[in-house]
Amino acid sequence: MKEGEKLPNKIKTSMEKVKAMEKEWDDINLGKYINNCIIIENDIEKINIINQQINKCIENEEAKIQFCPDENGINNLLEKIKSFGNLDFINNSFFQFRECPKGLSDIRKYVISGEYNNIITKTGQGGDFAGTICQNPLDKNIEIHKWKIKILKTKGKEINIGLASNDFNQNSPHWNKGYFFYCKNSTLYSMTFSGKNKNIKKVEDEVLVEFNMKTRILKFIINGDDKIDAYNDIPTDKQLFPVVILYDKDDSVEIIKC
Repeated sequence: MKEGEKLPNKIKTSMEKVKAMEKEWDDINLGKYINNCIIIENDIEKINIINQQINKCIENEEAKIQFCPDENGINNLLEKIKSFGNLDFINNSFFQFRECPKGLSDIRKYVISGEYNNIITKTGQGGDFAGTICQNPLDKNIEIHKWKIKILKTKGKEINIGLASNDFNQNSPHWNKGYFFYCKNSTLYSMTFSGKNKNIKKVEDEVLVEFNMKTRILKFIINGDDKIDAYNDIPTDKQLFPVVILYDKDDSVEIIKC
């Protein structure tokens, strides 16, 4: 085509479209570049602010650490969670004692207290044993169960600690329904109202109870020292519950999950 001659319309139109597409492409890319530059600039500004804050903390020896969220916010959240049920890592809810049954004789009455219903205190006049069991039985799917009985107050250590089956009668404690350690003289009572004295020192403050659901062995550990392999082959066909039996008025113990 000679100089000065006009381009055919189709070619001219195509070239104009190409130029328009190039301009649109350049505008889009330019917009992206501008946005990226703004983002980078903002990030640099944030980094500078953070560096300034860090330097202030380093220079200020009295800089204080703040909770985020604040401490009250965390406590309020925990209270809301607790309102839906007990948190095992906070309390000993698995080892709550059962409330005193109705019609219990005056000499056997007791009260349940403690934030998690894990303290029992004999309120009756004494002269007879009052027994109580926990709300929940031992889980047969868990091999080893441990719990601790802490003596809070006692007159003569006439306290029995151990295991009993679900037909244990709180109104009239049946010794033949369970397996017990007698704190007064370290005697073992089970099946009949008699037992073998292990000739160990008297319990003072705490008795750790350990039951192996697989081997069916019940052990008592006295103040973290004397260890008694008290009972073997305990039947597990019935549900088993931690049990405490008190005799004297005002005797009180706490059950603690280990």
